[in-house]
Amino acid sequence: MLPFFKKAVWPLLLALGLGAPAVAQDAPPTVAGGTSSRAITNLLFGPAASRPAGRAQGPRVAPATSATLPFRREAAITRRAEALTVRQVKLTNEAAGEQLGQLFASKDVLAAWGQAMQAYGLTLNNVADALTANWLVLYLCANEVTAPPTAAQVAGLRRQLRRVCTLPSLAGRLRTSAQRQQLADYLHLQSLLLNQAQSGAETTQDAAASATLAQRARQVAQQNMGFDPTTVQLTDKGLVRKQAP
Repeated sequence: MLPFFKKAVWPLLLALGLGAPAVAQDAPPTVAGGTSSRAITNLLFGPAASRPAGRAQGPRVAPATSATLPFRREAAITRRAEALTVRQVKLTNEAAGEQLGQLFASKDVLAAWGQAMQAYGLTLNNVADALTANWLVLYLCANEVTAPPTAAQVAGLRRQLRRVCTLPSLAGRLRTSAQRQQLADYLHLQSLLLNQAQSGAETTQDAAASATLAQRARQVAQQNMGFDPTTVQLTDKGLVRKQAP
């Protein structure tokens, strides 16, 4: 997994990783939304993915300037993302939600997460990097991978996610800076907490917790990624379909 907190509060984060989905009126922002799973999988794994540059005939893309979907950070939007995350945890565990709220109030966890992401060339200021971190953590957790990814693997995944950000069905829903940050911050919070829950389970050698978190990661990945992360492998080219035995 990815290095982050030196002192893991993993029982609390485990509760988040296993949290129930939000109720409809309090639903978190999602990548799927109007972006079909088929559009994402075709873009990443379809015939167009292997065509030479300039010859791709896949989904129509937005202008290159929107490839990362950048935004200007606002503290108020981050606070809303934190509050939404706390409410989701409370649906499953009231006490854990209270502790998480106290953690958010006492520490700038996103800033610390951003510092950890810098080692891989990722920032907190665009949707593409938020997706990269999210898909990376979901992949590692779902597959119970304990070794940190290489810089080349993360760079390959980031290139793929920049392409996903050009899908009109996603870019069209994220036209404003606020809309982009709302999605990015929520994804980052989900990523860092799930990452820490899995790291804590690994540190304590809790195989049952690791397996449960892996199952939860697969469920979340189906929503965020549109496919099962156990069917792909992380390489220097990003995620590729596993070859049939």
